[in-house]
Amino acid sequence: VTTAHQRGKWVGICGELGGESRYLPLLLGLGLDELSMSSPRIPAVKSQLRQLDSEACRELARQACECRSAQEIEALLTAFTPEEDVRPLLALENIFVDQDFSNKEQAIQFLCGNLGVNGRTEHPFELEEDVWQREE
Repeated sequence: VTTAHQRGKWVGICGELGGESRYLPLLLGLGLDELSMSSPRIPAVKSQLRQLDSEACRELARQACECRSAQEIEALLTAFTPEEDVRPLLALENIFVDQDFSNKEQAIQFLCGNLGVNGRTEHPFELEEDVWQREE
Protein backbone atom coordinates (compact mmCIF):
# COMPACT_ATOMS: atom_id res chain seq x y z
CA VAL A 1 0.00 0.00 0.00
CA THR A 2 2.84 2.36 0.88
CA THR A 3 4.57 1.74 -2.45
CA ALA A 4 1.32 2.28 -4.35
CA HIS A 5 0.73 5.57 -2.53
CA GLN A 6 4.32 6.68 -3.23
CA ARG A 7 3.57 6.16 -6.91
CA GLY A 8 0.34 8.12 -6.71
CA LYS A 9 -1.93 5.08 -6.90
CA TRP A 10 -5.22 4.60 -5.12
CA VAL A 11 -5.63 1.37 -3.11
CA GLY A 12 -8.99 -0.04 -2.15
CA ILE A 13 -10.63 -3.34 -1.43
CA CYS A 14 -13.73 -4.45 -3.27
CA GLY A 15 -16.03 -7.12 -1.91
CA GLU A 16 -17.59 -7.98 1.39
CA LEU A 17 -14.29 -8.24 3.28
CA GLY A 18 -14.32 -4.45 3.58
CA GLY A 19 -17.47 -4.71 5.70
CA GLU A 20 -16.30 -7.48 8.02
CA SER A 21 -15.89 -5.97 11.49
CA ARG A 22 -13.26 -8.50 12.53
CA TYR A 23 -10.87 -7.32 9.80
CA LEU A 24 -11.51 -3.56 9.95
CA PRO A 25 -8.62 -2.82 12.33
CA LEU A 26 -6.21 -4.56 9.97
CA LEU A 27 -7.64 -2.90 6.86
CA LEU A 28 -7.48 0.52 8.53
CA GLY A 29 -3.92 -0.14 9.64
CA LEU A 30 -2.87 -1.04 6.10
CA GLY A 31 -3.83 2.48 5.01
CA LEU A 32 -6.34 1.59 2.31
CA ASP A 33 -8.00 4.53 0.59
CA GLU A 34 -11.42 2.92 0.31
CA LEU A 35 -13.42 -0.04 1.57
CA SER A 36 -16.21 -1.36 -0.62
CA MET A 37 -19.19 -3.19 0.88
CA SER A 38 -22.94 -3.61 0.55
CA SER A 39 -24.82 -0.50 1.63
CA PRO A 40 -26.57 -2.04 4.67
CA ARG A 41 -23.17 -2.56 6.31
CA ILE A 42 -22.00 1.04 5.95
CA PRO A 43 -23.48 2.50 9.20
CA ALA A 44 -22.02 -0.25 11.40
CA VAL A 45 -18.63 -0.02 9.67
CA LYS A 46 -18.54 3.77 10.03
CA SER A 47 -19.38 3.43 13.71
CA GLN A 48 -16.65 0.86 14.28
CA LEU A 49 -14.06 2.88 12.34
CA ARG A 50 -14.78 5.91 14.55
CA GLN A 51 -13.94 3.85 17.62
CA LEU A 52 -10.62 2.49 16.36
CA ASP A 53 -7.24 4.00 17.25
CA SER A 54 -5.50 4.47 13.89
CA GLU A 55 -2.00 4.28 15.39
CA ALA A 56 -2.83 0.99 17.14
CA CYS A 57 -4.26 -0.30 13.84
CA ARG A 58 -1.04 0.63 12.00
CA GLU A 59 0.94 -1.31 14.61
CA LEU A 60 -1.44 -4.27 14.16
CA ALA A 61 -0.85 -4.19 10.40
CA ARG A 62 2.92 -4.03 10.92
CA GLN A 63 2.76 -7.08 13.19
CA ALA A 64 0.49 -8.92 10.74
CA CYS A 65 3.04 -8.41 7.96
CA GLU A 66 5.54 -10.31 10.11
CA CYS A 67 3.22 -13.29 10.63
CA ARG A 68 4.05 -16.53 8.85
CA SER A 69 0.52 -17.96 8.60
CA ALA A 70 -3.14 -17.03 8.45
CA GLN A 71 -3.57 -18.64 11.88
CA GLU A 72 -1.01 -16.23 13.36
CA ILE A 73 -2.88 -13.29 11.85
CA GLU A 74 -6.19 -14.60 13.21
CA ALA A 75 -4.62 -14.88 16.69
CA LEU A 76 -3.31 -11.33 16.36
CA LEU A 77 -6.79 -10.09 15.41
CA THR A 78 -8.38 -11.96 18.32
CA ALA A 79 -5.91 -10.38 20.75
CA PHE A 80 -6.58 -6.94 19.26
CA THR A 81 -10.39 -7.23 19.27
CA PRO A 82 -11.67 -9.97 21.58
CA GLU A 83 -14.85 -11.62 20.32
CA GLU A 84 -16.91 -10.36 23.27
CA ASP A 85 -16.26 -6.79 22.12
CA VAL A 86 -17.89 -7.44 18.75
CA ARG A 87 -21.60 -6.78 19.12
CA PRO A 88 -24.19 -7.99 16.64
CA LEU A 89 -25.75 -5.42 14.35
CA LEU A 90 -29.24 -6.57 15.36
CA ALA A 91 -29.97 -6.74 19.08
CA LEU A 92 -33.13 -6.66 21.15
CA GLU A 93 -32.10 -3.30 22.63
CA ASN A 94 -32.45 -1.83 19.13
CA ILE A 95 -35.83 -3.30 18.15
CA PHE A 96 -39.00 -1.41 19.04
CA VAL A 97 -42.48 -2.65 18.22
CA ASP A 98 -44.61 -0.69 20.68
CA GLN A 99 -43.41 2.85 19.97
CA ASP A 100 -45.90 5.36 18.63
CA PHE A 101 -44.14 7.99 16.55
CA SER A 102 -46.21 10.61 14.76
CA ASN A 103 -43.59 11.24 12.07
CA LYS A 104 -40.28 10.11 10.62
CA GLU A 105 -38.36 12.84 12.46
CA GLN A 106 -39.42 11.50 15.86
CA ALA A 107 -38.56 7.93 14.90
CA ILE A 108 -35.08 8.78 13.60
CA GLN A 109 -34.29 11.00 16.59
CA PHE A 110 -35.43 8.30 19.03
CA LEU A 111 -33.54 5.50 17.29
CA CYS A 112 -30.27 7.45 17.02
CA GLY A 113 -30.56 8.51 20.66
CA ASN A 114 -31.18 4.92 21.68
CA LEU A 115 -28.01 3.83 19.89
CA GLY A 116 -26.11 6.44 21.89
CA VAL A 117 -27.64 5.39 25.21
CA ASN A 118 -26.78 1.74 24.55
CA GLY A 119 -23.18 2.49 23.64
CA ARG A 120 -23.65 1.69 19.96
CA THR A 121 -22.38 5.12 18.94
CA GLU A 122 -20.49 7.87 20.68
CA HIS A 123 -21.92 10.39 18.24
CA PRO A 124 -25.72 10.09 18.11
CA PHE A 125 -26.20 13.59 16.68
CA GLU A 126 -23.74 12.96 13.85
CA LEU A 127 -25.42 9.62 13.21
CA GLU A 128 -28.77 11.36 12.96
CA GLU A 129 -27.29 13.79 10.42
CA ASP A 130 -25.92 10.84 8.41
CA VAL A 131 -29.35 9.20 8.43
CA TRP A 132 -30.97 12.39 7.17
CA GLN A 133 -28.41 12.68 4.37
CA ARG A 134 -29.34 9.15 3.32
CA GLU A 135 -33.05 9.96 3.49
CA GLU A 136 -32.76 13.01 1.24
